[in-house]
Amino acid sequence: QSYIKLIIIIIRFSTDDLEGDSLVMEGFSPRAGVSDLREYLGVIWRRKWFVILPVVIITPVVITATSLYIIPQYESTAELLQRRSGLDKALLGSDLFQQSYSPERAMQTAAELVKSPQVVSAVTKSIGDRLGSRDPSSMVSVSVIRQSDILRITVTNADAQLASDLANSFATGYIDWRRGVDQEVLQQARLPIEEQIKNTPPELQESANYKVLKDKLETLKMLESLQTGDMEVVKQATAAANPVSPKPIQTGLISFIASVAFGISIVFV
Repeated sequence: QSYIKLIIIIIRFSTDDLEGDSLVMEGFSPRAGVSDLREYLGVIWRRKWFVILPVVIITPVVITATSLYIIPQYESTAELLQRRSGLDKALLGSDLFQQSYSPERAMQTAAELVKSPQVVSAVTKSIGDRLGSRDPSSMVSVSVIRQSDILRITVTNADAQLASDLANSFATGYIDWRRGVDQEVLQQARLPIEEQIKNTPPELQESANYKVLKDKLETLKMLESLQTGDMEVVKQATAAANPVSPKPIQTGLISFIASVAFGISIVFV
């Protein structure tokens, strides 16, 4: 009640100032010199309650509403480094996973695939009931750190621990999916060799060609077991201690500036 009474007194005081300043305002021009600028400042000072009042009312209301009604959001980030092992070329003499496009395009493609249905499905299964009916892909954003081979996976959620777990699940889920894709390529490469070995008559199983096929098959099997998806986690996500939003100080500063601007506009109406 005392707060409301104070506002009423300020309004009455400010209204009384209007009549005294009306004649001064009539002679103002946007092209006025330094003396006119001083007069403008003088008017603002005499009608300062029109500036103070919006600040006193709007700023606390905005800060309070932000604190009470906006749910705090937390961010957690995991980072993946793309690193080609080169094992296929070292063991087989050829690059089975050679890319026909630029590294920048490859990284951008990888960023899009982090949210692929296969990865999202694996993440949903990993997190379980904690997600409820929510789609985890709506909580994640993926970006490429400029001039690097690093993917940044960021999850935003009201639960700090869940945000951390989701970021790590997306990171490991994507690596597992890529590993599976590469292993499938090697499995397909094994099929014709296995077929040749199977169809080799017993009398030719001691030949040099047969031994080459057997060695190549064993190499492919070993290479398949060593696949990493050409990605590794270089930064695990951790639960954030402080929310990224709302930001009361930033919100308060913006509302303060807006309130001052609004008050000044009222002075010169």
